[in-house]
Amino acid sequence: MAQKDRYYKVKPVPPGLRKSYPLREVKAGTLVKTLESAPQGSLDVIDVRIPSGRTKSVYSFQLTTPVKGPKAAKRR
Repeated sequence: MAQKDRYYKVKPVPPGLRKSYPLREVKAGTLVKTLESAPQGSLDVIDVRIPSGRTKSVYSFQLTTPVKGPKAAKRR
């Protein structure tokens, strides 16, 4: 489940599905913060906040494993 207020790295839409699922507001690999929850692996479209502070949308199946926030990622 993609949980609200957690950070995720956006996974790409598989090549065979790109025509069927055209939403491409966020580039794959971008660290985002979810603004709502959705079942994992579903086709639900959820709002996320990208690093610039803008709100964009992704499919919930693109968010699989939560990661630490941006401050922790910069320390590595």
